[in-house]
Amino acid sequence: MCGIKRFAWLCFAFAWASYLTTPAAGGENTLSPAPVIERMIIQSSPLQAEPPQSTQQVISAKRLERARPLSLADTLDRETSVSIQTNSRGETLAFVRNSGERQLAVFFDGAALNVPWDNRLDLSLFPVDGLNGVALTAGAASVRYGPNTAGGVIELIPTSATESSDTVRASLQSGVGGLVEGSGRLALSEGNVDMLFAVGGLTRNGEPLSGEAELEFAQDPLGLRTNTDTRRVNALARIAAPLGERGEIAASVLYVDAAFGIAPEGRNDPATAAVRFWRFPATRQLVGVLNTLIHLSPSTDLEAAFWVQDFTQTIESFTDVDFAAIEDIEIDDDLSIGARLIATSALDQNTFRLSVNALGFRHRQRDIAFGVDGQEIDRLEQMFRDVRLSVGAEFERVVGEKWSFLVGASGDLLTPQETGVFADPGDFLTANVIAGAVFQASDRWQFRFAGGSKTRLPTPRELFGTAINRFLANPDLKAERVNILEAEARFTGTRGGIRVIPFAQIVGNTIDQQNVVIGGDIFRQRINLRGSRVLGVELIGSVEILEGLSASTRLTATRTRRRDEPGAPAELKIAERPSLIARLDVDYDHTSGFGASAELEHRGRAFSFTDESRFEPLPRSTAFNLEARFDFARQTALPLSLFLRVDNVGDILIEPQLGLPAPGRLIRGGLRASF
Repeated sequence: MCGIKRFAWLCFAFAWASYLTTPAAGGENTLSPAPVIERMIIQSSPLQAEPPQSTQQVISAKRLERARPLSLADTLDRETSVSIQTNSRGETLAFVRNSGERQLAVFFDGAALNVPWDNRLDLSLFPVDGLNGVALTAGAASVRYGPNTAGGVIELIPTSATESSDTVRASLQSGVGGLVEGSGRLALSEGNVDMLFAVGGLTRNGEPLSGEAELEFAQDPLGLRTNTDTRRVNALARIAAPLGERGEIAASVLYVDAAFGIAPEGRNDPATAAVRFWRFPATRQLVGVLNTLIHLSPSTDLEAAFWVQDFTQTIESFTDVDFAAIEDIEIDDDLSIGARLIATSALDQNTFRLSVNALGFRHRQRDIAFGVDGQEIDRLEQMFRDVRLSVGAEFERVVGEKWSFLVGASGDLLTPQETGVFADPGDFLTANVIAGAVFQASDRWQFRFAGGSKTRLPTPRELFGTAINRFLANPDLKAERVNILEAEARFTGTRGGIRVIPFAQIVGNTIDQQNVVIGGDIFRQRINLRGSRVLGVELIGSVEILEGLSASTRLTATRTRRRDEPGAPAELKIAERPSLIARLDVDYDHTSGFGASAELEHRGRAFSFTDESRFEPLPRSTAFNLEARFDFARQTALPLSLFLRVDNVGDILIEPQLGLPAPGRLIRGGLRASF
């Protein structure tokens, strides 16, 4: 049955092909599936646009506005075929093509946002206020991004006064669960200086729980999802200016401050299983970035990015669902300083690039344990430091009007400097190669062939972290090796386009988890498997059906399996990897100012790994979202727009991980004013 659904989705998409060649009213294709964005630091854009060796999707500013996202996680969930899920630590993560979440790198204005301690980023904490777009690159990403990008790259692209359609923008929305979210943005241009300031905030009492959810433990059946309240404030400032005729410079600051609870695993009995009753009373991330572009000669440019990131968080672990008695506190303080240099020389049809990425990282961790009387009984403070360096080169050549080629290679080095109470595991030294070719067969058809071999270094947390007595350390972990192959057939018509991308990811030394029982208690430990593989196909399509009426689809179908090995579970599965992520959107925009949209989101079969060391199937789900909106500025001088949106209209159960369901029906409405 699952195969029939996949086939139906593919047939539906291919049926557009004959329709796409028919000119639309107005003769303009407004839904090009992969816009080309030229690199200009002063206005900010993806580090690499339309890469020959990987797949890129750019979510435009218009799409960001239409998605009404509460966070970056919402944006990716609605606009790409990426699996988004919140784990038992409360982190909302992205899985691109079912690759590991630690293989994914997130950048803001050229600076790496992933916290190096675990090479992950909670996407639910990051708003999209002040962004001009989001670029998602999957496949063999450019070596210019540095290490740990085997699973893809997400780039957050700040807007500017030059690109903004308004100077002042303010928005406010509210919804069920006590949701209130507001933001404001000011984009100014004074002479040659471009300035952007954005602020925002969000508060909610909790997430709605689907009526289909069966959570026997730690959950009030009549209330919101237990312990899912959130508070967040954020700010963004960016200033950009030219450096005479020799280049440009831009400086930006991003700040996020949040406090929130995480939902306990409601399917597990706390009396027999290790259930997290955690709260994050303080999480702060401050990032400062300096970008420069210097024209060394008519054919050679030097791009440089320097950044400092300070990340602090406090985790409180409670004894039970009452969240009254604290048993442990973890206080993390992370500081990272990074730099990227890219020299590009272009002569005739040849382009050569040399890149250097460097990062210094420090993680200070304090673990405090309390007795049953609430008195402190133990305290441990540890320091972890390492240095990371990546050096790479790429060569790109255009042959005639039909062909372009790219090859690249890099080396990554991680050198631990301080490892807490653990022994130094030694240096990690790995190599990466990428290659791609593009054939422009005609104005409508393009074909691409690409591949690479990239690595993902184990993180300090995987090597040494215990997660408040839930994990066992394993300093003997090895780096993952990810071999990537993909091809693409792209058709672009006057009404829209379609892209079909079969791909394969063959992973060696896959880092996964095993259960370890010590003294009757169940712990988890990260281990290297022999390997795993992901075989799949991605489909991206868009079409303008009639003037003002458009549709788009994004689909990723995969088969994810690990290699067999002695002592492992008999089932060759990888946990929480859905076989199908599919989205279909239909949007209507009338000249009167009225608009509406309908969205379908399907999640295929996946499995969770239980404390009993078995894989339990998760339910398939198909959810619908509806929105109605009205823009008064279309007919009047009033610069105001209103919307009413219902996510998960049917209140169906969406369960990305066992016992941790996604929100149920969410009703919200709001307004936006632009001047």
